[in-house]
Amino acid sequence: MKVLSFFNSLILILAVFTVAAFAQTTGTFENTARITINDAATATPYPSNVTVSGLTGTVTDINIRLNGLSHTFLSDVAMLLVAPDTNRRFILLSDCGDDLAPVNITVTFDDQATGLVPCDATSLPTGSYRPTSRPFVAQDGTIDLTDPFPTPAPQPATSYSQPAPTGSATLNGTFGGTNPNGVWSLYVIDYFQGDSGSISGGYSLIITTSGGGTPTPTPTVTPTVTPTVTPTVTPTVTPTVTPTVTPTVTPTVTPTVTPTVTPTVTPTVTPTVTPTVTPTVTPTVTPTVTPTVTPTPGVTPTPRRVVLDFDGDGRSDYAVFRPSNNTWFVRRSSNNSFFGVQFGLSGDILTPGDYDGDGNRFTVVFFYRPTLHFS
Repeated sequence: MKVLSFFNSLILILAVFTVAAFAQTTGTFENTARITINDAATATPYPSNVTVSGLTGTVTDINIRLNGLSHTFLSDVAMLLVAPDTNRRFILLSDCGDDLAPVNITVTFDDQATGLVPCDATSLPTGSYRPTSRPFVAQDGTIDLTDPFPTPAPQPATSYSQPAPTGSATLNGTFGGTNPNGVWSLYVIDYFQGDSGSISGGYSLIITTSGGGTPTPTPTVTPTVTPTVTPTVTPTVTPTVTPTVTPTVTPTVTPTVTPTVTPTVTPTVTPTVTPTVTPTVTPTVTPTVTPTVTPTPGVTPTPRRVVLDFDGDGRSDYAVFRPSNNTWFVRRSSNNSFFGVQFGLSGDILTPGDYDGDGNRFTVVFFYRPTLHFS
């Protein structure tokens, strides 16, 4: 009977340690300080940091909650979450919500949520959404799949994991299996002039880990072993589990990936289509051109960025033409400053190009109007 009792106790001890080794732990860590989303600039603070500590094992699930999100034009906003090792970088939100102007809502980004952040909805209620990044389509039809974040955000922008529909990355796929302890950073930016917002209550990280093991279940085993087992058995069980937690991941931070963004896509748009129509063309020719130029209805109601060179520094700049107020916004790559100019009328078609031959590409904005054109 003593032998049977010993083996029953040993099985119970092994079961306790097995459960401890694979037990899941969930912790919530937050920074409640307000994040101000400045107009056409990086947020304050940039970044906003949350320190995670005391978790054992590795990440199996991670959610991020924005507490009190407000913005007058959410499509202007992009958000980037960076893990403590800085090598894992994930776009939470970008180019979403052209008609959304949320006011003091709580948004949770969760891989298990039922849907993405809606792009064409008129309202965004409090709730859970999957991380969402939509491709940016410029006025000239160019598609941009990257989201630039100025330093101190890790570079280059091509190293950021993109969720659907731009990419297929997920929160758990990006951060799963890593050591959760350390400083997590949230970078927020507003790309265009005219709108601003805030995250009044900061943000929270909800992290679940497993596989760490904890020694706390041990005291529940001792009363069953002491009466029936000889002293020769007791020392062989306890010290075999504890030494396995060694967070050997942190020293691999080598952000040597220097920005390789070389805007070699120099616009070769040479306006060689000079009006070769001599004045001998009778007025009866003019009406035949008009139907081929008119824009299809409803195609350009939404402000869109244009990647061109507006300051002559040889690098592409981000710009947008907002049809609602006929305003052209440009962010200069030479010093990251913004300027805007109101020009043209509603219905004009945007045709950027170097029309004065000064070697500075795209320094002139040209609008085509079906009845006349001017620059």
